[in-house]
Amino acid sequence: MQIGLSHKNLSRLLMVLALMFYIANTFPLLGKMPVTMDEVLFAEPARNFVQEGHFGTTSMSGLFQFQTKTYWQHPLYIMLMYIPIKLFGFNCWSIKILSAFLGLLSLLLAYKIGKNLGVPHLFPILLVFNVLFIWVACIGRMEMLTLLLSLASFYFAWNKRPVEAGFIGSLAVLNHPVGFFTVLDGLILLKLKASVDKRFFAALAFPVLITFSFVIGDLNEFVRQYFTVQRYLYANSGWLGGPLVQLKNFLRLLQEARQWLFWLIPLALMMIVGLTKKQDNEAKTLLLIQAVNFLGLVVLVPNKYINYYVALVIPYMALYAAYSLKKHRSTGLVFLLIVLIFTNGIGIVKSFSGYRNGNDGAAILQNLVEPHSTVIAQPSLAVYLDDCRVIGFHNVRMIMDLERKTAETALQEISPDYIVIDTNIAQFNKWPLFTEDQDSLGKFIKKKTVFCGKTQIHGKNYYVFKFTRDGQV
Repeated sequence: MQIGLSHKNLSRLLMVLALMFYIANTFPLLGKMPVTMDEVLFAEPARNFVQEGHFGTTSMSGLFQFQTKTYWQHPLYIMLMYIPIKLFGFNCWSIKILSAFLGLLSLLLAYKIGKNLGVPHLFPILLVFNVLFIWVACIGRMEMLTLLLSLASFYFAWNKRPVEAGFIGSLAVLNHPVGFFTVLDGLILLKLKASVDKRFFAALAFPVLITFSFVIGDLNEFVRQYFTVQRYLYANSGWLGGPLVQLKNFLRLLQEARQWLFWLIPLALMMIVGLTKKQDNEAKTLLLIQAVNFLGLVVLVPNKYINYYVALVIPYMALYAAYSLKKHRSTGLVFLLIVLIFTNGIGIVKSFSGYRNGNDGAAILQNLVEPHSTVIAQPSLAVYLDDCRVIGFHNVRMIMDLERKTAETALQEISPDYIVIDTNIAQFNKWPLFTEDQDSLGKFIKKKTVFCGKTQIHGKNYYVFKFTRDGQV
């Protein structure tokens, strides 16, 4: 009787354990994690469609036609958000669950891609034991969908299926502007495999043209939201400029994300060791895809988010490292693999499993704010005030700047009942105050409102003030 596991069975066991590890460190924790402003902004159109029948972005109400229409973001992820919100309502868990599910699909697709290169289990294992991959899977943004579509396009292009690769590339563009790199990657792969034909471009154009047909009759609003508002945000964030500005912003990203990049050291070392070996055509192709995506994100994409690199660079780093290990089987690569699994495994458990439910203060907030009120606050609070109309605090300033209205006029049109202040209200330049400075804001609050109370959610203090009406509270 043979005792022990074969290498193949051991790999399968590790794959199953890796999937269980992923599930345990994502799905149960989503409702305990903090909610960000972007997560609410990207979920509000789906909530409005479920409740009101339109795809408006409530947090930006009062500016142009945002209250009933959303053109400022690409539509695919926003439309898919309809599914979890329809099933589970609008809450801290439901706005993140789509990303976690897409992450699980990405791991299954990574298995199929790895099978083409002889590393069916190792590739998804390297993704699971990556702190940044788990982090993006727990955020209700479109980067995990970007990652999934990138891998899907890679899979179809690698297997010389231009129609599917073109269609997936089109979906990637409909998800986010960085989907352009998914299209480019697919085209490069098909070119290398001599499989480019007109069917790729037809499949690429068809979904985009159908989607664009829905905005032809509303081009003015589309231009105002997609171009005017985005340019305003980018300019206030210091993201617009030439190559030197882009390089400066990238270096700033490295500085800000250094604690996250620490977990990539073992994977980066695996790549470096792999580069010292002889490269075959497959390895050269994987390196080319990485170079195109990395340099493109650094030079061409103005808003520098580490999430984009997680979606478009790290998966191919992991695939190259897995392929190098399979190809060369060096002791150094095996050692680094063990270090990677050990360090990132501990990092994931420590970083994510340590979350405690910090939403207890939400009940206090709900008691302080009357139902069906209009509230000026950070958009992230909308998830706790689902029965209220929460308008982004800095949306007032955007109305002033883009519609050339005074603060008084903008506030009269919004007609808020409450304003909720937090300690980081003026942290980001792209969301400037509607007063001259924080001191002026304090004077405004003192003159126009009365203090109702405070609460704390995920360690952040929130102060609730109610607007007076002719001297009456």
